[in-house]
Amino acid sequence: TTTTTTTSTTTANSNNACCESVTLRSTSTQFLNSIYGKYAGRYSKYMDNPTDNDRMVYKLDRVTPDYCLFYALGRWAISDCSNVGGGSYSVKSADTLKTCVDGVENWQSYDTPDPTMTVLCSGPTTTTKTTTSSTTTTTTTTTSTTTANSNNACCESVTLRSTSTQFLNSIYGKYAGRYSKYMDNPTDNDRMVYKLDRVTPDYCLFYALGRWAISDCSNVGGGSYSVKSADTLKTCVDGVENWQSYDTPDPTMTVLCSGPTTTTKTTTSSTTTTTTT
Repeated sequence: TTTTTTTSTTTANSNNACCESVTLRSTSTQFLNSIYGKYAGRYSKYMDNPTDNDRMVYKLDRVTPDYCLFYALGRWAISDCSNVGGGSYSVKSADTLKTCVDGVENWQSYDTPDPTMTVLCSGPTTTTKTTTSSTTTTTTTTTSTTTANSNNACCESVTLRSTSTQFLNSIYGKYAGRYSKYMDNPTDNDRMVYKLDRVTPDYCLFYALGRWAISDCSNVGGGSYSVKSADTLKTCVDGVENWQSYDTPDPTMTVLCSGPTTTTKTTTSSTTTTTTT
């Protein structure tokens, strides 16, 4: 008899195997600057009503009133959480039978299609267990732990610099300067959040919708920005390239470390045990 036990992260046709948090992203300025731009951001499993129509329900993080992402009438939709399961929507996908929302395509805000809009995993996937059996006895156990690319290894303060007089003399020039780790909300979207030193109101540098951005600290995690980078998967902001102030690219703009970097430890271990009788 062979017994192999495998624990894996998968997206099978069960809402128990879907991502527990997802992020709605778009690069369309028409969408982001419209009344529907507020629906961009990270959604987490809605604990008040976790499933509907045999699919997971999500709620947009840090927003009042509550906005939910749910499945109804043959498509995924976003509306007030009081409308979960109903026909009302502000954002919706094309008709689909997909059980999990991540990777669903063809989204639109009300009646305006947005080909740049995506919904992708931004948190853990529920694990499933698979057991198979055949002849001979073999038991294999593998344990692997790796910690890399963590925001704990990023600079605790960074400086945004530019030599462009167009930028420095504009209304956006106020965003140049040193940013330090934002202690009121130190991480978002698995990356460090920074606040511009010595400024009121508070301006924050954060990661959302697939790029780094600067906006009021009340907008952390959302789609609003005054300065942003090009799309990037970088975990740390220092060295990110291709910045712009609103819609004006600035090839001289850089964000570089200006303070200590927290060290992180990477450990990988593997243990295999085989027994044959």
